[in-house]
Amino acid sequence: MAPTRLKITFPPNADADTMDLALESGFGGMGTAYRGETERVLYLSRFSWPFNVIEAQLNQSQRDGLFKWEIAI
Repeated sequence: MAPTRLKITFPPNADADTMDLALESGFGGMGTAYRGETERVLYLSRFSWPFNVIEAQLNQSQRDGLFKWEIAI
């Protein structure tokens, strides 16, 4: 079963414009994004894509060092 919400944490050196674009676009149309408890945390929910595709994309971005992600409780 797919989770209902993901927590994405950007590193301290992340560009604010990149985070704003991710927020505004729902991570490129993956779902609905909203700000978290700090300026470096975004949440993704109400997925528009199949979860396995989202997971693969987020895993690649994490390997590239863009951010870390986890299933939010």
